[in-house]
Amino acid sequence: MTLFVVDRGAKGLEAAPVRLVDASLASRLRFEGVEVDADAVLGEVDGGRAPLARVLNAVRVGSASELIGVGAGAMALTVDYLKTRKQFGLKARVAPVSEMGGNGPSTNGQSVSLT
Repeated sequence: MTLFVVDRGAKGLEAAPVRLVDASLASRLRFEGVEVDADAVLGEVDGGRAPLARVLNAVRVGSASELIGVGAGAMALTVDYLKTRKQFGLKARVAPVSEMGGNGPSTNGQSVSLT
């Protein structure tokens, strides 16, 4: 695999904006008959796999970290909501897991139940 530097305005390169789930923007790239000179090679010919793998691994770590934060935020919002929610005439409450016997959904040592 060989990596190339391609000018944004190269003939045959199409870029379409794509909205991601976190509302940020990315681009979908389409290469159709794009031609580049030999000096456009990034690194060594047939040497692109390792640097590309390093970049993709860094992106995966960043994405995973972002999703962990999103999940923690969603859990915090849910627990706050459950502290005031009523269902079937009963108020939901958050109790320590030890009080609940360790059963049920839990977060940071807390479990949710209907009382």
